[in-house]
Amino acid sequence: MIDVRGLRWRFRAADRESLRAVELTVPQGQTLVLCGASGSGKSTLLRACSGLVPHLYDGQLDGSVRTAGLDVASAGFDRLGRRIGLVSQHPRRQFFADRVIDELVFASENFGVDPDRIGANLEATVEQLSLAPLLTRRLSTLSGGQQQRVAIASALVHRPDLLLLDEPTSNLSASAIDEVVSALAAVKATGTTIVIAEHRLHAVAPIADRLVMMADGRVEQDWDPFSPATFTDEEAAALGLRSLSAPTAALPLAETGGARASGGSVPRPGLTVRDLTCTAAGQSILDVPYAEFPRGAVTAVVGENGAGKSTLLRVLAGLQRHRGAIALDGVDLPRRRRRGRTAMVHQDVGRQLFFASVRDEVAEAAPDVSSAAASRVLHRFGLATVADRHPLALSGGQQQRLAMATAGLSSRDVLLFDEPSSGVDRRNLDALVAVIRDAARRGAVVVLVTHDEALLARAADSRLVLTGSSRASVTMDG
Repeated sequence: MIDVRGLRWRFRAADRESLRAVELTVPQGQTLVLCGASGSGKSTLLRACSGLVPHLYDGQLDGSVRTAGLDVASAGFDRLGRRIGLVSQHPRRQFFADRVIDELVFASENFGVDPDRIGANLEATVEQLSLAPLLTRRLSTLSGGQQQRVAIASALVHRPDLLLLDEPTSNLSASAIDEVVSALAAVKATGTTIVIAEHRLHAVAPIADRLVMMADGRVEQDWDPFSPATFTDEEAAALGLRSLSAPTAALPLAETGGARASGGSVPRPGLTVRDLTCTAAGQSILDVPYAEFPRGAVTAVVGENGAGKSTLLRVLAGLQRHRGAIALDGVDLPRRRRRGRTAMVHQDVGRQLFFASVRDEVAEAAPDVSSAAASRVLHRFGLATVADRHPLALSGGQQQRLAMATAGLSSRDVLLFDEPSSGVDRRNLDALVAVIRDAARRGAVVVLVTHDEALLARAADSRLVLTGSSRASVTMDG
């Protein structure tokens, strides 16, 4: 199904190759999981197998790629698209339609698939991924996790021979991950070849036939066949990979009257929220009667996809209109003033990178920080070797780390993190935890939105749970 021979790829103006003499054969019906550090070449290899490289991206290609019986370099997008389904790392960047149902049928209609067949495929896919409540929604109103599920569904409706997925579990709740993996297992049972680039190995290991680790643009190790039972957590840790065991919260949850720091310390003043409501198209999307986010502690906001977690962060940052009062250290803080006191790492960090190089991005984010301190944070996140590259030329994981690096240098009172571990490998998870905990130690208000239990267990002091009705149920670890 996939035959890669001597593949080399260098993006235009890049100082080094992203792929270096890659040799890889994937037979029909196999489910292969690509792993490795951020920037190792996983996403670029998926792009090469789909035809995005070299047709959409500018650069130099050597070697050959044959996918689904087609020579990728010479085949047109229309022929490749009929045989391949692709889910990119940032789903919203691949949407074409305005509403969910139109996006789901977009590819099939463009390929001229019979309407009755489209209807049958659509019904089955919607059921597999529990998308019925979203069908009439506008894509722009969905949460990041909901958009992820729609992107996966839209890649499946035309029933491709090959399915390529880049970080499909990022931004998904545990229950949504179960739905997606169950759907992928059903797709696998039909004989479809599946290639998944993923850091959260515990989520996809049960359906993997083979595990390939990439490093520095090459295939470093190849476990074929792959069995989760014979791949220990110690082996994964030695290779810098995430655990194959599903992480669990370090502490149970218990009801309390507000989000407060654990450990017996008296929480310092911070952000308080009273009678907060947000509406969209006449419907309530967020309802938080009361919540506290103390200084010197990390408050995690958790809940199912679509519960309003990202909306809450946008409100706290002053980016979202709302009703209700928000105060910092007991003083009411209007939206405009909140924007000046807050630093935020968004889900799609490519939208918040503005400067011509990684070094400039860090320098402009924290102009009062010394060059030595900036260099240290780049080393901490493994970005020193790409300091002169354009931020948008980085991999998704590297962009995520750059946004975290700039946040780590911020001296603002409130730091907000929206799914910051998306695309982050095991080694860089350590650096991410250090940034979050350092911010709390210096006395900032730190609010973390994540579905990543490994990050929650290491970084969070308390949790604020948003239910499916977007109403806050405040709980505390203890």
